Order: sequence, then C-alpha cells, then structure tokens
Amino acid sequence: MSANPETTASAAPYEHPITLSPDELGPAERLTLALARLGAWKEDPADLKPGWQPRVRSWKGYAFWCLKRLADAGMIVDKNGAKTLVLTADGVELAEDFLTGIGVAPRALQTRSLPPRPPAVDLPADAQAAA
Repeated sequence: MSANPETTASAAPYEHPITLSPDELGPAERLTLALARLGAWKEDPADLKPGWQPRVRSWKGYAFWCLKRLADAGMIVDKNGAKTLVLTADGVELAEDFLTGIGVAPRALQTRSLPPRPPAVDLPADAQAAA
C-alpha cells in the first residue's frame, strides 16, 4: 500500500514525505484510524472547487502524535489549522481491514454523505435588526 495523497486526497498537490510503513503503525494508531473511519463522511461535490474530487473526511478529535504518525505513514492528510482530516484510499482500506478483522459489520462501513444544506432564507428587515 503506497499512498499518493496528491491523487487520493484532493486535486491540489500536498507534499508530505511518507516516512513510515503501515506495518510500523501500532495498536493506538490503528484504532485511531479505525475510529476516524467510523466517523467519516464523503464531501458534497457541490461544496468543492471546480475539478476537485470528493474526499473522505473525519473530525480531528484524536491525539496529535497519533495523527502525525498516521500522516507519516500516508494513511491521512492532516493540514495544520484544519478541523478535519482526510483519509487516503490506503487509510480507508487499512481501517476497514482492521474493523472487519474485529467483527464490525460491513453495513457500518458504508461512507455516509452529509445531508444537503437547507436553502438560504432571507430574513425580514425587523428580524435582521434584532440579530
């Protein structure tokens, strides 16, 4: 499994040297990747810049050292300052292999999409003044 974040994460180039092999990831990193996969969603193409492909995203609520090691192994793309991370194709595959290995049902691994955004509503002038 060799991750290529440039093609799996987005159409924009992302330079992050892969310095770890997936075999070097410990139980904490594998579990973190699995939890990120379970909470992941696929981006809505309507929210993306033209030419970009939808990515699998998850919130970054995990230990930073773990996220750094996962990024070093090419399993995620973690840009500083972002509140979410992107799972690469290799990261999704490794997480799903781990989860099926511990008996998680395949239906739990279906990547969900976020619900569509509600249409914009124009507020009356008196409601805008109160806000």
